[in-house]
Amino acid sequence: MIKIFPPFLFLLLLISCKSTTESADFFGQEYPDSNPVIFALDIISIKGRLEHGLSFSPDMRELAFGILNADDFSGKIYYSKRQIIIGLNHWSLNH
Repeated sequence: MIKIFPPFLFLLLLISCKSTTESADFFGQEYPDSNPVIFALDIISIKGRLEHGLSFSPDMRELAFGILNADDFSGKIYYSKRQIIIGLNHWSLNH
């Protein structure tokens, strides 16, 4: 029994490993590089507000970010989920 367990465990771990490569949709922009660019102009980055803390989920299907209004510094947290419905690929935007 003990001699069978390590190879079985190794085989189980090998089978459970999966490698997936899914392309990330950065709101139609190129994948980020070392040079800063405005992100998703007029969708995420809107003139007159300060965006911060943009975070994507590991599977790139959800994001959250905070905003501050430049006039009165009131803040909100926005959440968006990528939705793929019958060939349409878009992001919802909730706060």
